[in-house]
Amino acid sequence: MKKVKLAIIIIYIVFLALITGLTAFFIIKTVKKGKDLYFVQERSETIKLPFQESDIDKLIEILKKMKIL
Repeated sequence: MKKVKLAIIIIYIVFLALITGLTAFFIIKTVKKGKDLYFVQERSETIKLPFQESDIDKLIEILKKMKIL
C-alpha cells in the first residue's frame, strides 16, 4: 500500500512539474512575441511626406507646360 501511495505521489509531482514547466514556457513565449511586436511597431513608424522632391519638380514642369504657373 505504501508503494502505491508513493507511486501516486511521484506521478502527481511529475505531472505538476510538467504543467508548471509548460505554463512558464508559454508565458515566456507570449511575452517575447509581444515584446517583438511592440518594438517592430515602434521602429516602423516613420513620417512619410505626401510628395517627394522629384514629384514636386515634375508637377511644376507640368504646370509650366500647361501655362498655369
